[in-house]
Amino acid sequence: MVAALAIVGGTVAGLDLTVGRTSPPAIRPSAQPASTTLAASDPATKVSATAVLTAQPWGTGVRLSMRGLPYGARCELVVHAANGSSDISGTWNAAYTPRVDIPAATDIDRANIASLEITTANQHLITIPAQSTQE
Repeated sequence: MVAALAIVGGTVAGLDLTVGRTSPPAIRPSAQPASTTLAASDPATKVSATAVLTAQPWGTGVRLSMRGLPYGARCELVVHAANGSSDISGTWNAAYTPRVDIPAATDIDRANIASLEITTANQHLITIPAQSTQE
């Protein structure tokens, strides 16, 4: 004797056997983190900078783009928080190129950043206030 089993729909051993399903369920892309663009220039040092700050679960990602840095200078990015604390978020040697792009990061939340400062060992080059110019 042969027994037949008919399954119209349901789940057997973890398999979805629903009749009529022609495509897998839609997967929604995750939301992109919000970014803020800041910009400043300093006529005394002739340095200009743009920073894109991206909120992250661990703090803030920074994409820094600068012009006019002194050739060969060892530069430092210092992120200042609204509560007065600071974080050295990057260091690099300036090359003789018209534009320098620096990736950096800080554990300071985007909402708590008061300013970004670029310095050398003996010179303040530019301060970028945390007032957004574009969102």
